[in-house]
Amino acid sequence: MKKATTFRITYPITDEERTALSEYPSIQSAFKMPEESRSKFELIRLLQNVHYEHIRNLLRFVDKWIGDSGPIGKGFLQSTNQFEQGQRVAELYLFAQLRELLNRQVIPATFSSDSPKIHDITVKLDGILVKIEVYTPTELASFQLFQELIRQTLRYLDVPFGFKIKMRTSPVKDDAISQLEAMYHPYSIGSEVLVYEWLGELEKETISWLNKSATEPRLVKVAPGGEIKLIVELRERFDNPDNRCIIFLPYTRSTDTTLLFRDSKPESIVISEWGKKLKNKLRDKQCGDEEDGVLRLLVVNFAQADLSWPELISSPKFHTNFQGTIKLLVGDSLPYDVVIPAILSGDSCYGKPIWLSNSKVEEGLEILKRVEMTLPCLPRKAEKIFEF
Repeated sequence: MKKATTFRITYPITDEERTALSEYPSIQSAFKMPEESRSKFELIRLLQNVHYEHIRNLLRFVDKWIGDSGPIGKGFLQSTNQFEQGQRVAELYLFAQLRELLNRQVIPATFSSDSPKIHDITVKLDGILVKIEVYTPTELASFQLFQELIRQTLRYLDVPFGFKIKMRTSPVKDDAISQLEAMYHPYSIGSEVLVYEWLGELEKETISWLNKSATEPRLVKVAPGGEIKLIVELRERFDNPDNRCIIFLPYTRSTDTTLLFRDSKPESIVISEWGKKLKNKLRDKQCGDEEDGVLRLLVVNFAQADLSWPELISSPKFHTNFQGTIKLLVGDSLPYDVVIPAILSGDSCYGKPIWLSNSKVEEGLEILKRVEMTLPCLPRKAEKIFEF
């Protein structure tokens, strides 16, 4: 299958980004600033936005841990889209949590040509080797790429002027007579490959359109999947290329990922795009085969799933559906000893573990408690939470 790498947003590099980088010496030591005037690395985008406190906090966190985190930190520096970067940050959050508890007993996995697919983190604990793989599935990935990267694509256009743009999505069928008829399903957006190709086309067409916007007041482009269209209108043009304002009004969509994990049956989840990706991840067996003295742990991080209620993963109903989904996906195989749903962040929290290897439950649960991977996601409303 063709990889979704045909298009990447590039960010301008100025002295401001170089100055910002100097504030984070460990990152600066590990990252070679490109000599070109633009770069595809997401780190550049972060350095352009250090006026936001949450980005400064993130960069301080990365700067603290990047020297010890090996391939995890390197992956963060080499990220070329915000979803990939989010996955690396999740791995770094877990690595930092474990390192603070167990110090040098926690080491990042080392890749080699003999084993290109290997787990992320190794923990040596009282004669037990704990191998941990972190997986961050992006449910409705194509839709989320479409929604988020449209803004970024237009904001970072390589043009020598600024602008104020208003854009919206609308059904291709302009004669839709009701809101229900006008709704679209996120899956209709198509594959991630198509979204990246479409964004590449949008970048070129928008640059061309902006240069002749006096005669063409709107740019209209049908989105991947053919159900909706993007309408772009130029409201104002500025001499300063840094002055860019983008207003985006996405159209109504018909579902939320919460419904998939909360209300769908396992038989439906396994055939969803999320289920198919997890099936492939389980098949990779990145922690190796079952063996004595080894606990193989897969952390499924829901931080990038389109969840409106993060504490959902700690609820009994979620556990029932998630456990049923995992059992269906693995069948009679044992790709891991335990699978744990999580929200990995500065305050990571976890759902109830799914044990695939019954012989590892007692010993494994003690390990999970020791490394604080039993802390539930607290609810914002009254709801029963599992106790470990």
